[in-house]
Amino acid sequence: MSSSNNNQQETHPLFPSGEWEGFYKYNFTFLPKGEMSFLLHFENGIITGTGSDDVGACLLYTSPSPRDRG
Repeated sequence: MSSSNNNQQETHPLFPSGEWEGFYKYNFTFLPKGEMSFLLHFENGIITGTGSDDVGACLLYTSPSPRDRG
């Protein structure tokens, strides 16, 4: 992604860009929770990144919400 002067990286402490990890759980109690890891970037209301879990790898890109588009 290219940078320009109007790009603003998220500075809120709850949403830092970088490594994230978590888990998902099925409704069935006998299955263990699945672990996930992501490398996320928050900027200008858009989230991009890569990640993986026990199923495979993924790419992530979100569009800004209509209220953020101006």
